[in-house]
Amino acid sequence: MRNLSTATVFAALSLAAAAHGAQLLDFKTNAISPAAPEFALINGLLVTAPGSNHLVIEVPFVVPGLIPGSHITPANTTVFDNVTMVISPSPLIGLAATTPLGGGLALVSSTVATRDVAFYANGANPILLLRATTLDSVLSGLQGFNTANIQTPTLTYDGTGAIGSIIGVTDGSASYSLNDVAPAYGANADHHILNFDANATGLFSYTPVPEPTSMTVVAGGLLALVARRKRA
Repeated sequence: MRNLSTATVFAALSLAAAAHGAQLLDFKTNAISPAAPEFALINGLLVTAPGSNHLVIEVPFVVPGLIPGSHITPANTTVFDNVTMVISPSPLIGLAATTPLGGGLALVSSTVATRDVAFYANGANPILLLRATTLDSVLSGLQGFNTANIQTPTLTYDGTGAIGSIIGVTDGSASYSLNDVAPAYGANADHHILNFDANATGLFSYTPVPEPTSMTVVAGGLLALVARRKRA
């Protein structure tokens, strides 16, 4: 297995989809399960693994309510210390594409089918924080390395949950960095991506919905512009 920093992999791939909108949350592994994988690929099916049951997530605003395991930081962000991420099992679509990059490197990628993703605050009665439906994503990485990534350029939040109810129904994107991929990431001679386990971190973004006050200001400006043109 060859090691390569995540930053180097992303630079080499040149595939990272630019996240549009504002950052909504980032997640990382919890100290409860630092070595447990968050994702696994099993016979062409991408699934969440035990590590996804113990994540730390942070959102850049205050989430009201007494939600177990959450706290407000001095920067007015909200951290949830014990969260479960649930992703519906997602099949890879078709055969993997292998693109030679020179220098003995090859990029291996595959489309991941539409799926649902949700985050819950753990506790006696788990609390829904956020839920979304993604369109097709792309799983990619360098053949023989222990890092990969999943890019989801488009997803839709349904406006439910403690976080989702704040941002409302809106679009966004997501990006997952897969680390410690074992066995090494890659495809076999039949162009199927090999089974693996992986630790993961991730970023979710969203497109803020304009507040009523902002819309009023915009509308007022347009009306004023029209009035000036009529007088001219």
